[in-house]
Amino acid sequence: VELFAEGKYQQKELLTTRGWESSVEPILLFGLGEANQVDSLRITWPGGASQLLVGLPANQTLELKFEDAGPNPSPSAIVSSPPAMATVTEMAHRENRFVDFNVEPLMPWMLSTEGPKLAVADLNGNGWSTIYLCAAKGQQVKLWEGDGKTWSQIQVPDFQDDFLREDADALFFDADNDSDLDLYVVSGGGEYRAGAELLQDRLYLNLGNGRFEKAVDALPEIALNGSCVVSADFDEDGDTDLFIGSRSVPGSYGLSPRSVFLRNDGAGHFAEDTAIWNGQPAELGMVTDALWLPEARALVVAGEWMPLSILFFEEGKIAKRNEQAPGLWQSLHAADLDGDGDTDLLAGNLGLNTELRASADEALEIFVNDYDGNGATEPIITLYRQGRRHPLVSKDDIVSRMPAFRKRFVKYSEYAAASFEEIFDEESRKAAYHRTATELRTCWLENTPEGFVLHPMPAALQTAPVLAFCTIDLNGDGQPEILAGGNRYKVQPYIGRFDASFGCLLHNEGKGEF
Repeated sequence: VELFAEGKYQQKELLTTRGWESSVEPILLFGLGEANQVDSLRITWPGGASQLLVGLPANQTLELKFEDAGPNPSPSAIVSSPPAMATVTEMAHRENRFVDFNVEPLMPWMLSTEGPKLAVADLNGNGWSTIYLCAAKGQQVKLWEGDGKTWSQIQVPDFQDDFLREDADALFFDADNDSDLDLYVVSGGGEYRAGAELLQDRLYLNLGNGRFEKAVDALPEIALNGSCVVSADFDEDGDTDLFIGSRSVPGSYGLSPRSVFLRNDGAGHFAEDTAIWNGQPAELGMVTDALWLPEARALVVAGEWMPLSILFFEEGKIAKRNEQAPGLWQSLHAADLDGDGDTDLLAGNLGLNTELRASADEALEIFVNDYDGNGATEPIITLYRQGRRHPLVSKDDIVSRMPAFRKRFVKYSEYAAASFEEIFDEESRKAAYHRTATELRTCWLENTPEGFVLHPMPAALQTAPVLAFCTIDLNGDGQPEILAGGNRYKVQPYIGRFDASFGCLLHNEGKGEF
């Protein structure tokens, strides 16, 4: 049954059979909000018979009968058309088999299977793009060069030497000021322990004609679980520096890792720049994405269990840090969304299609501590139910990680009734690393003279985590439309995987309306 009302569309299926001798009542309920009538209602019966009802007033019950349906429509002729895009089956990301939950059973979702990122650039100046597709551990990496019709592979021997590393992000930029584009690749993943050599990032220098060579000793030892790389002249000395965002402390979900700035000496050699923080903490949070706003000389950083952070630079150092809306932020994108000539922001978040809820009064919280003294940290996520704070994880999950709790809560009912404060004593709560999330909606940030103002995006973008944005003016009205994609499958069963997004295209109606 398909319903159209005031430009909105709903679709539901009636399936009365639920199993052996099981059924449900044959009723479908549609909510119309403030609409006074249904513009049209289309019913398609099994076998293809259909009927169309128009101009139906709201607030009524309709009884539909199969005998009122029209004849089966004739199938439309199949017309083949040339494909709009060429398929390159070899250009595919193949995830390696690693289960983060085996190492960190209490983390809410896996961080090692977040999908590949791309680095894209015109390396030859011929108008066609070359693609570096980030690879999982054990996958052979290649460059893909396009000519407008097909894609050809370029083998780079030095890439193959690093196939045991997990690529988290990549960036083409001119590292050594020789007017060509070099390649920086961020290493990450939860498979290796903190500080492991296989978490070391890589820099490949462009030798021309698609040839890249790994720059030995060009980078400091920064073995982090990286998530993103951003290039800009942060210290204002005329060359391109780097910011490396860090996703997590491997083995300790919830703790805030160290993110780094790398200062370029102008010849492609980088050193960690600690002075650039200017007294600001380097532990921004579990960074997922970052971008540079050149007109404001500001770095925007997003991540899980952290606020949207904007670092403003003056004279090569961080002069001011604005933060708002702690959340489980997943992605960032910059564009002029309201047509006023300045740069606004899109910020992808977890969304509202989960049991997780957060507000300023009842925040989603995480407490990380070694609760049982075994040398390993446990992240305990809490949420509010009926005004009381409860752990998100079940008794079985707690006991599997901390067996001492088995004797404290013999019955499931005892654990279910206990609050977070009743399960964990005051000393362990105070000693825990504590972070909150009060905003779970995907939002856009309006650039105003007073700063960035947060606005929630429509409900269509709240059905799943938004991991990527693209903005493009599709109808020539001067306003960019928004294409967003997301989902996350490797999620704990008690939360349920996030799979409700099929991608979403939002029409920009101007002045911040989508």
